[in-house]
Amino acid sequence: MLLKRIFISLFLLSLSLQADDYKTPVILPHVDREMTMAGFWISQHPSPDAVIMDPQAISVFNLANHQKSTKNIFRLFTSFNPTSFAASEQQTLQSIINQQLITIDGIQADSSLFDEIRQTMNLDHAGSIMKPTCGMVVHYTNERVLPTNEGLYDPGDGLYTYKLGLFDLLQNSALDVGTPVVVLHISNDQQWYYVVTEICDGWVAAADVALGTEEQVRIFSDMNSPVVAVQPHADLFLNSEKTDYYDSIRMGMTLPLVSSAGDNVTVKMPTASADGSLKIIEATMNTDEVHIGYLPYTARNIYEAAFAMLNQPYGWGDSFGQQDCSRFLDMVFGTVGIKLPRNSTDEANAGTRVGTFVAGSSDVDRLQLFSHFPAGTTFLHLPGHIMLYLGTINGTPYAIHDTTRFYSEDAGDPTINFLNCVIVSDLSLQSALGTHPSYLQRLTDADAVK
Repeated sequence: MLLKRIFISLFLLSLSLQADDYKTPVILPHVDREMTMAGFWISQHPSPDAVIMDPQAISVFNLANHQKSTKNIFRLFTSFNPTSFAASEQQTLQSIINQQLITIDGIQADSSLFDEIRQTMNLDHAGSIMKPTCGMVVHYTNERVLPTNEGLYDPGDGLYTYKLGLFDLLQNSALDVGTPVVVLHISNDQQWYYVVTEICDGWVAAADVALGTEEQVRIFSDMNSPVVAVQPHADLFLNSEKTDYYDSIRMGMTLPLVSSAGDNVTVKMPTASADGSLKIIEATMNTDEVHIGYLPYTARNIYEAAFAMLNQPYGWGDSFGQQDCSRFLDMVFGTVGIKLPRNSTDEANAGTRVGTFVAGSSDVDRLQLFSHFPAGTTFLHLPGHIMLYLGTINGTPYAIHDTTRFYSEDAGDPTINFLNCVIVSDLSLQSALGTHPSYLQRLTDADAVK
């Protein structure tokens, strides 16, 4: 079903791009070839190898954000309230119903779909079927708002959302192999778990999670020697010859080190026993796809990680095994051990505020603020989007970010230029239609990760 939806989405995308109102640009305006290279921005930075935060400072930073916007999943064993959980999920379901969303076929979701979902959720038995139980993700898995693989889309922006299948509003996030979770509830058909992680929660396929003890999960999570993925995807193999593929983890994710020799790094990896219980085994990874221990937090390392992601496909809520704008930053900064919240609003509040853009202020006034922003470590935030500030060239600020499209005008007619990947751009691109639609004019704040 998923492959069918992807095929439909790509087919409709190809059809839409034949229309006059949609096009895919080959080269973004104002972006020279060398600007798409990490080395260019490293050479522009005044101190690319200076350590911005040492491991102790990063631990303090992570703890502060943990208290603000992430969760200590182990506290759920004593704080979980089944009644509140059921009420919250009922409210979520009703909110989705009220939005009058449509399927990828353009048909409004009817009561029969929601009745089936309601039965699957089995909320009347929350807390009685199972108690909060530790577990680990054993295969990459989508995290859904509701326990269904059916996609639901906003009809208000129909051509872009439901016909192209890019913004499934039931897609909340995705979890990589090795992610610790606490399972709060199981669906009526036992195919779905409701899980909580440090940064997000939702419904995942039960087959992708192995249940274990709190001690098992704590020991696995407390890594003395983490192996960190430093490429967009780092493969996991079940044999040292690296011919028996198992899965992969995304940039910034970690697994415990066992040993390293030549082109192979051996790690511990969670998997499921025949009865579904958690079992820790060894797996092999490619040396050039990982780093033993976190990278030092320097501008150079952030630039190199960010540009390793250049042109990687966009995925709303981690759809299609990819990442969106906030997950992109989470992946990049994960390579140095910085743990960011899942959504862009919380990420913008994770760092130190270095600039606030006054609504309605001119481009000139806004550009003046950039002289105070540390290049390579500052987030630029606007409603619904977040970017990494690269630096300023000849008075023009540039950013790297994961985005879907920008608007332009040809003879007064708006045109949607599809991107759907990680790009380098200046801030003059029109990110929305309106009186002041450029990225620069829509910025609300800038926040340095320090």
